[in-house]
Amino acid sequence: MGGVMVGIIRHGWAAFQANRRLWLYMYLIKLGLALVVTLPVLVTVQSALDNTLYSSPLLKEWSLKVIGELIAQRPFVFGNSIIVLVVFTLLVLVIRQFLNGGIYRAYSSGRRVNRKEFFAASGERFAVHLRITGLMAVAYLILLGVGIWFGSFIGHIISGAMPEAGGVVFAVWLSVIGLFLTPAIAFSDTLRAASVRSNGATVRPLLTEAFTFFRSHWVKLVGVYLLLFVPLVVIWVIVEKSALVVTGALANKVGVMAELLLFQVCSFLRTGQSLLFTASVASTYQPPTHGKLEGESAEVSGDRTSILP
Repeated sequence: MGGVMVGIIRHGWAAFQANRRLWLYMYLIKLGLALVVTLPVLVTVQSALDNTLYSSPLLKEWSLKVIGELIAQRPFVFGNSIIVLVVFTLLVLVIRQFLNGGIYRAYSSGRRVNRKEFFAASGERFAVHLRITGLMAVAYLILLGVGIWFGSFIGHIISGAMPEAGGVVFAVWLSVIGLFLTPAIAFSDTLRAASVRSNGATVRPLLTEAFTFFRSHWVKLVGVYLLLFVPLVVIWVIVEKSALVVTGALANKVGVMAELLLFQVCSFLRTGQSLLFTASVASTYQPPTHGKLEGESAEVSGDRTSILP
């Protein structure tokens, strides 16, 4: 099983490498959109807190107390920030669904695609990816609710056995939620990979094709996601702790900028991790009509191979 998962990642890495510029482009798009929204918010927050009684200590500490002080002194800033965040989320969602067509086409082919082919696939499959997103949003909400309930249940058990283990309880709670959401993430990528090979099929037949493949390989796909995601979490924790140390040691604005730069390191790695998983699923997906492949590698559709048994 472990060898198969590593093989899937290697297979995906070949497709990822063939279109490695997508990593940088996707990160820059995400960063650009974030800056368009967050810079005005940061300026507003800074100007609002500069006039409060405890602004300097709070900004140097850069903790939840900053948010509490901001809400207490300038409640309109918090409300406006929520509105901006919702608008930003919708904007990112629409742009990502447009780009998904080109991304999955590139990784499914296993070769480098040019701009014309990329954007042609993006426009052609835009409506399908929007429908898939709507469908998966329902699944995510259901699984999130179940994960929160189940995580809280386990957390209560741990709290009863170890009353002082607050951090452990929180970590277990998040882990349980993640375990419930991971199969949905893997199925979403499978469904989107199926859309590349669908020849214009609508979402309903895509669900049947994708589920047939996913039912046989979901354990491997979930394992691949965890193999790629867990190291990222470890790196994120290290960077976050480093950011807190740096922010506390440096002066106000310099510390905040250092924290933002460290956060961008995690954001860049997260973009790469997400794309590598997408490449792994898209490059190994095979429609059920092709049947199961034997051996280490077999040709499918003339432009890619599959390692799945």
